[in-house]
Amino acid sequence: MPINHTVTATGPNDPSKQVSVNAWNASHTSPDIADVTGLTAGLAAKQATLVSGTNIKTINGASLLGSGDFELYGGLRSTLTPADFGCKGEYEARSQGIWDGTYFSDTYFKFEAKHVGWSFWQDGNARTITAVTLDGKATLSPAGYGTNNINWRMMGQNDTVFFQNFLDALSPDYDAGNPSNTFDEPVIPLNGTLKFGKVGLLTPGVSYPVSNSSAQFSGGKLSALIVRRRTAVTCLSDSEHGANIVLMPGSYGSVLGNKSTSSFTDFVTLSNFTIVCDGDYSTNSLYGLHFQNPYGDYAKTDPYVRFKNLRVERARLHGYFIKGKGEIKIRDCDAFNCSGYGMFITGQFDCSLIGGQFGGCGLTGLRVDSPGPIQITGIKSFFNGSAGGSNDEDCANLVVENLTGDFHAGGAFMSNVQCQESRGCGIVIKIRSCVTSNLQIQDPNRSAVGGPSGRPTVKAGIYLKGPIACGNHIHAIVMPALTEYDSPNWPADTSIIHIDGDDPFNSTNGGPQNNTGIIEYPVNYIRPGGSILNGVQFNGSGSAFSGNGCINGKNPNLFLNGVPFSPVVTSAASGDLIRVLDTSDVTSGAGGTWKLISKANLSAIAFGSATVTIPSGRGQFEHQESVATMGIVATDKIMVSLAATDESDANPSEMLSIEAISATAQTGAILYTIAFRERTSGAIKLNYLQGK
Repeated sequence: MPINHTVTATGPNDPSKQVSVNAWNASHTSPDIADVTGLTAGLAAKQATLVSGTNIKTINGASLLGSGDFELYGGLRSTLTPADFGCKGEYEARSQGIWDGTYFSDTYFKFEAKHVGWSFWQDGNARTITAVTLDGKATLSPAGYGTNNINWRMMGQNDTVFFQNFLDALSPDYDAGNPSNTFDEPVIPLNGTLKFGKVGLLTPGVSYPVSNSSAQFSGGKLSALIVRRRTAVTCLSDSEHGANIVLMPGSYGSVLGNKSTSSFTDFVTLSNFTIVCDGDYSTNSLYGLHFQNPYGDYAKTDPYVRFKNLRVERARLHGYFIKGKGEIKIRDCDAFNCSGYGMFITGQFDCSLIGGQFGGCGLTGLRVDSPGPIQITGIKSFFNGSAGGSNDEDCANLVVENLTGDFHAGGAFMSNVQCQESRGCGIVIKIRSCVTSNLQIQDPNRSAVGGPSGRPTVKAGIYLKGPIACGNHIHAIVMPALTEYDSPNWPADTSIIHIDGDDPFNSTNGGPQNNTGIIEYPVNYIRPGGSILNGVQFNGSGSAFSGNGCINGKNPNLFLNGVPFSPVVTSAASGDLIRVLDTSDVTSGAGGTWKLISKANLSAIAFGSATVTIPSGRGQFEHQESVATMGIVATDKIMVSLAATDESDANPSEMLSIEAISATAQTGAILYTIAFRERTSGAIKLNYLQGK
């Protein structure tokens, strides 16, 4: 580079050391990178100029270069937390409170100075913490009451407003400069591009207290918290339900829901948290989760809502109330101790319910009103219906129905479903085209599930009810309480299955018909210690089946323990089934393999044993022998089976290789025909059953 500088020399003149500035400038007319130490290496390490689409990628063809914010669509979504908007999660609830007349304490909790000024509820009665002692006790205003085992809860900051701001900011239509906007962009057409919001992350282990006042509810705020369309709220935690949203005492409406019954709900995803409704002390509250999907155009008709790993506790009414059209998926969602239904789904098309438990609810655990297909898999509903009175649909563990009564509507597919202990029936089916597999129904009409007097008239494991309960295919096992090993008797007034008879108001349909399938109930129970106890015994008026629909011949392909429903039985009295093995077993009720026998036909039944002897020598592959038998006439029907044998017998039953065996009635004798897979000889013991 040229030198633009004046040089002043001092000292002796040495021509060999003189510098010609002019000569230097002549050879360095422009800057030389090499003249600067380290500059070449430094420049080589620098990033090249960004060129969109060349050395920096685009998103969906759009350049990332330039100033301002780039709004992300689809799966690329940023996250927000309630703490970002001021939520503190200041909440505590316990049940071991102690009031000593001066101070309030808890066996497993110590109050701290930070709790002074917090709102406090003792059994739902409001108080304030005014001071805290050094040993962790609190003074209350007004004073406490009671002695010990007191339920209490307290709240610092009410997080409702802050949590709502958090939820609003998740919406793709959120406008921070216009917080009162409608959050409803125009409807997206079928081939349109969906715009999503941000993902909300709840903090594991934190409880967010919220509330809804009477004035707010009357003004149209149906839930304490409103979830906008196309938002996702979850808790990233190893715990199944990692965070809590808690409704404070005295609140109105539901805890969480969409804006209104006509607002958009499409593509909402909620997962991994618990809704605690405090229904005991919020007498005007409704549901834990309330989503009502409106009908109409594409975006409203199929909102594709997803609920996963949610839990609702102590809702004043229903744990979940989900209404409207669908494509909704509900996975591993639970409801416990709700005063109404654990989950009520109505008006849903193409709904999937996978996993989940519904227990201890005042009404039916799971009630589904489905005019369109619904899949129910892997759920358990238990100990429900205590407040259901005498209503069949409110006292069961599971109800699948069509409230509109439309004969053409239907379609429920249920598998691996367990219904255990209910005030009324185990499952009530009031719909057509229901297909079930692997249902376990245990202990319906359970006395321990209390409630008001007057249980439902029909008490059965399975109840096919109403004029449209037609064309269902059922595979189920029905049993009494497994805990009652010493007396596994079926309740005297309870049926395995009840089917309504002809419907006088619908002569075209005529009541449930064309139902098919196999219903089983256990013959033997294994008692503690390994011995076998015979059951189920039908006592009093109890019967395997009841209702005219069982005996009018309209459901001939429905089998009970292999016995088809038949119009042979004509009345409830003659329809009572008892279980017998042989004449020596009728009174003792012990041992053997039980068989279904109608009381009406019992007098026509005879039992006995016989022995056929196959000649010795090489043995035979086939043998036919007539054995004299008193009381047999040629028109009798004979059933034959192998009898029990001892090890000393020539042909123990377990060693025989019988291919086929039959018996034909003769006058005063029975002709036995036996075929073997290998040559056999010697005596063979048989049992026979004679029917007229």
